[in-house]
Amino acid sequence: MDKYYVHIYIEYSDTTKNIIENSLSITDISYENNYFKIILTSDNIISSIIDVRENIMIDSYKDSTITICPFKAASDANALRDLCTNMMKYYQKMQKPIITYNDYLIHIISSSSENIPFDYFRNTIFTEEFFNFLDDEIISTIDIFFQCNLNITDASQKLYIHRNTLIYRLDKILRITGYDIRKFNDAMIFKIAWLNKDRKS
Repeated sequence: MDKYYVHIYIEYSDTTKNIIENSLSITDISYENNYFKIILTSDNIISSIIDVRENIMIDSYKDSTITICPFKAASDANALRDLCTNMMKYYQKMQKPIITYNDYLIHIISSSSENIPFDYFRNTIFTEEFFNFLDDEIISTIDIFFQCNLNITDASQKLYIHRNTLIYRLDKILRITGYDIRKFNDAMIFKIAWLNKDRKS
């Protein structure tokens, strides 16, 4: 199993701490500032974190934001803590509940490039028709589909919808944007654009 360093941003309670401890294979847990600091092992970190977030929501009626770093992303625990903090600073404005290190890498790559054709993205993906089409349901569909690594079965289960409903939504995204996010190349381009859709220039 792989080892991860995780921050769960939520107000402290014994109930929440018990949920986390009972839901994850934890080797260390503490609370500081406004988050639980956790070291854990997992074979499927995204699935594990989605489950624990849902358990917290169901049992304590509290929402949370979670940042996830593999131990190999930094040299020591202090560096991992700083990395998770930096990830949270950027993604607070994105209102994304689960932030992985790979998400952060995509952000760094896309935001550091001066040659990304944002005008093209605005003219092809982020058209008026697309923004009129976007609602909480479609935003959640896109986010969960990426979290599930473009796996239709896993994503439909996480969204609590039939796989045909998910396929219908993905087909509609393709019709409006021209990007089939079931395909790796289209998904990679769409993902970079999606993370920067609110960028001004």
